[in-house]
Amino acid sequence: MIKNLNALIDLGKKEQKNTDIIWKYIITGDDMFSIPVIKFNVETNYKKIEGQSFTSNITKYSVDIAYQRTGFILDENGAVVEVRLL
Repeated sequence: MIKNLNALIDLGKKEQKNTDIIWKYIITGDDMFSIPVIKFNVETNYKKIEGQSFTSNITKYSVDIAYQRTGFILDENGAVVEVRLL
């Protein structure tokens, strides 16, 4: 991967010397920057884990609920991530 990245960096340096395609490397007032709005809320119950027991040291534990919720929002203001585990 590093080899590929270095090759792309070298290509970019070479292209910046070509006046026909220098426009790729210059930001002007006509350029637009768009940030996508992405929102998701994913909930999962891990049924295969629920009801199982395990022992740590001499204490026995059982898993009643194995639940996870992940919320993610990306917009023009930044990103918010929320994770809830039960």
